Amino acid sequence: MKIPELVLRQNKINIQYSEQKLFGKIVTTSFDRESALKNLKEIYEVCNDLKIKIFPFGGTLLGIVREKDFIAHDLDMDFAIKIKDYFPNLIPALVSKGFSFSCSFGKLDRGYELRFFKRNIQVDIFIFYEGDNYDYTNCYDNNGNLYEVKFDKFELCNYEFKGINILIPDSVEEFLKTEYGENWKVPNKKWNYLKDSKNIFRG
Repeated sequence: MKIPELVLRQNKINIQYSEQKLFGKIVTTSFDRESALKNLKEIYEVCNDLKIKIFPFGGTLLGIVREKDFIAHDLDMDFAIKIKDYFPNLIPALVSKGFSFSCSFGKLDRGYELRFFKRNIQVDIFIFYEGDNYDYTNCYDNNGNLYEVKFDKFELCNYEFKGINILIPDSVEEFLKTEYGENWKVPNKKWNYLKDSKNIFRG
């Protein structure tokens, strides 16, 4: 399935591994943990003001739990929000905080993803939906094909990360094992979400 809707605020964005073509400029992405922490803190300030329950996801969650830090070789920051907790004012609120909104993928009821940049770091926010007996979010490959990323149903719990109160999935180790497999505690610099994720299915 192709992306049903792709909204770009400025110039078309060409995503590569080491560079982001953002607003007509090439921004070299060099993941800096201090900058990532500032981004996380500001995202939580915005979401707490809006009463949006946002939580780290993907490699961001993996680093927070496994390494008690961001993964040094990561390329972006991932967060997620359950559809019941999403509020559309999130976009202007983050922009007012200095985040550059680059694009959205999909539609709110399926495959919705928001992309921002700040401090030369890409920030992706995924929406989680409810299946019959599972929760899921979506992702895309480079050709715009839609995939489902499935997890057992989960709730959120409080967690302190570097002095910041955040939310993470309860039974977080099982959550990470679902995506990364039994060896989720072993770093893998060659990880590819489409090839290596244990819970991804073509939508």
